[in-house]
Amino acid sequence: MIGLDAFKNGQRVEMAAQGGARCYALGFRQTINILDIVYGEDDWRPNQVQHVIGMLQLLLGTPGKSADGRDRLVPQEFSIIERGLLDRALTSLYAPLQPDTPLDQVPILSDLVALLRDLGEVESDTLARQIHVFVDRTSVGPSFNGHTTVDWQFGSDITYYDVSEVEELYRPLYYALTIGAILRFMRDPRRDRSRKTMLQIDEFGYLTQVEALGRLAATIAKVARKYGIGLIAIDQNPITFLSNDHGRFIFENAAAKVLFHLDDLPARQMAEAISDIRPGHVAYLTRAGKGMALAIVGNDVYTMNVEANPYELRMLRGS
Repeated sequence: MIGLDAFKNGQRVEMAAQGGARCYALGFRQTINILDIVYGEDDWRPNQVQHVIGMLQLLLGTPGKSADGRDRLVPQEFSIIERGLLDRALTSLYAPLQPDTPLDQVPILSDLVALLRDLGEVESDTLARQIHVFVDRTSVGPSFNGHTTVDWQFGSDITYYDVSEVEELYRPLYYALTIGAILRFMRDPRRDRSRKTMLQIDEFGYLTQVEALGRLAATIAKVARKYGIGLIAIDQNPITFLSNDHGRFIFENAAAKVLFHLDDLPARQMAEAISDIRPGHVAYLTRAGKGMALAIVGNDVYTMNVEANPYELRMLRGS
């Protein structure tokens, strides 16, 4: 099992599993390279280039608020000229590489800065200066200008990555970087694909805030089964899965959907999105108490109660 969480649940699982789990706390004390390769298909370079452009938009973004009032980075908008120059520079950087290039051999942001300056355009000079100022003059910049130091080996039976120490503004970025590492792990020819893996992503809404992140989430939802991985996407707000194309793709391709207590409006939104949900089910969701849930599997709808069994309670006690 692989888990991605922002509320220290991974730490609780590590304590309860007594050696069978490992939780890694992500934060600015580590270095993570946003140029690490995440795509591995035949046309990986164009996808990789667009992915990094999206990550740069987020990295250079400004603080703002999401529709539900959460702190977020508002991505920087690049002009057509800027996108073209970034595309050219990144394509050159990736030209000699392959999807299995070791992380310590992947270019870093300062390499991109140098190549942008070599292009000799006014716009490329401006982009180079913006990236340089971010990595060299901001407190968090050095964390993104070097080869990745995070352990992405997924060696334990249960591996959690915890971003609770990361400022909420940057959590979508760390979610995307972790998903990228999981995509690399999925493709690793040395991985035992007969050993099925469950991937659980809490606060999934972080991955739908930005186009590049949403595309990454949709990619992993599309190919996970091929690589023997099952995806559990979790979010408190149902609109996460209904408000954009990537969220709807994930929602529509889910083998099962489990809904816990919802207020009246989101409960009705779910009924509109899932034709098998009847008015009685909507009423059940709005009155549901702790552990009460509605499960939709195929065309069947079940009411159910989710509780920890005595063994689980004993193991989690004190965590």
